[in-house]
Amino acid sequence: MKTFRTKLKISLTVALTLGVLNVWAKPIAQIQEVKGLAFVITPTGNTKKIKANDLIEERAELLVEEGTQISLNDYYNTTYHLTGGTHVKFFDRSIQLKKGKTWVKAKSRVPLSMTTANGNVEYTGGQFIATFDQASNRSQILVVQGHVDVTNILDKDLRYTVDQGNFTVIDPEVDNGLPRVPTKVGMASLNSALKEFEMSATPMTTSRPSRSLASVRPLETPMEVKKGEIIFMTSSKLPRVVGEKSSKRAPASVVPKKTVTSWGPAEISYYGQKQEHPKIFSRNPASTSQSEVQVDNTLKKASEVRPVYSNELESLVNELKSY
Repeated sequence: MKTFRTKLKISLTVALTLGVLNVWAKPIAQIQEVKGLAFVITPTGNTKKIKANDLIEERAELLVEEGTQISLNDYYNTTYHLTGGTHVKFFDRSIQLKKGKTWVKAKSRVPLSMTTANGNVEYTGGQFIATFDQASNRSQILVVQGHVDVTNILDKDLRYTVDQGNFTVIDPEVDNGLPRVPTKVGMASLNSALKEFEMSATPMTTSRPSRSLASVRPLETPMEVKKGEIIFMTSSKLPRVVGEKSSKRAPASVVPKKTVTSWGPAEISYYGQKQEHPKIFSRNPASTSQSEVQVDNTLKKASEVRPVYSNELESLVNELKSY
């Protein structure tokens, strides 16, 4: 009888444990992209390599190796980009940043939160980059779009709303660990923060791709042409005519004459009378001046270098430029 009760007790314990683990094992996110090597620690303590389309369960932890980047979406329409050296733990409607850096892009209809060892960020929409340094226990929140609410994890009475283009720092050695007053971020600092998220952000120093003119056909023979140089191609020689040494094509608008005259210092030759060394002035097409203006304007537009920003960063960049 005693043995039966012991076995029953063990069975009930195992069943309850499995039931609790099944509750914990509820999927809450899915991996979208992996560049490098990353691992997940499941709620049951198992460790496995992460690959695209893997499901992330509640209370699972992600470990991202140096030089690796991963992206995942939760079930609340929020995207998380993690850089190398990041360690996070996922809960339902919240995420714990234990180490490293993550870029959060939220479009949720329910309140979400992110915590560090000393900071708490509450958000619904918008974008922000959160960083936590384990060595100094320093948290930093930089808002790229929208706004978020930042507090100390132990003292939520003092709350700052950080708008886009601003950042705040929570340092245990400064102001008793309270969030610093939000400060405007500079373009250099923003570029430095986004540089680590290569798969998520477009480089801000990249110029627009240039295209060649549709009316310019490729040359049959290779030529060394400098960028921005306009080359005018002269007419080629025509086949020789019997009785003449050489012949050049004359403009179609020249009317044949039987007299030879001169006008000013330059000699003008009219066709109709044989000369030993005829001199012909080639004229430019009537549309040359207009074509030069069109090509020059096109080249000016192509030579303009303007940084390219993603749609999410356009408003922030314009705001920082006018600051």
